[in-house]
Amino acid sequence: MKDTLKQATERIFENIELDDDKLDSLMDLEQGEAEKASTGMFFWTRQLTAVCFVIVCVSLFAINQYKNYQKDNIVELIVAEVVENHSHLKPLEVNAQAFETVANYFESLSFLPYASDKIGVTKLLNKSLLGGRYCSIQGSSAAQLRMQLSNGGVATLFQTNTSDLFSSIPSLNDNNSIVMFKSGYQVSIWQEKGLLMVLVKPATSI
Repeated sequence: MKDTLKQATERIFENIELDDDKLDSLMDLEQGEAEKASTGMFFWTRQLTAVCFVIVCVSLFAINQYKNYQKDNIVELIVAEVVENHSHLKPLEVNAQAFETVANYFESLSFLPYASDKIGVTKLLNKSLLGGRYCSIQGSSAAQLRMQLSNGGVATLFQTNTSDLFSSIPSLNDNNSIVMFKSGYQVSIWQEKGLLMVLVKPATSI
């Protein structure tokens, strides 16, 4: 009587035997492959760690270099930024002529906008204020106040907190400010009451 397929299969596996040497060889081979895989993973892990370390070092170096460049060229950077903003005015977020109303709008700032004591600026803020909007100066959150000039033009006063980045800019207490011209605009920069102030207006305005 012929064996069934199941019986034949069982008989084949029963006849398969490995001596101790062959069994040890198979176990050694398995262990060797595992060690290779472990070594390879360790190698690539070290390589990835080294690459990440280099990227972090380069990034920190680049950030430090940019901060140094930013501080050394802060006036030119501010002038370029505010002139760009002033020449491409965005819609006001608050429309009011009362300075207190406009100042209170900026509740998300860590400071309260101040009606400057600088001659000429105080008058503009009190008599010709149109409103304001949020903006930034060199990465610092700022208030942008907009005034109407008597000749039909517009002036913009930017205010933000002072910091070490702006340490080279003079204080109004010293009766001094930086005045520069760019693209037909006059830019005045000074520090006052713990704030950085930047006024932009057409160079021909009075």
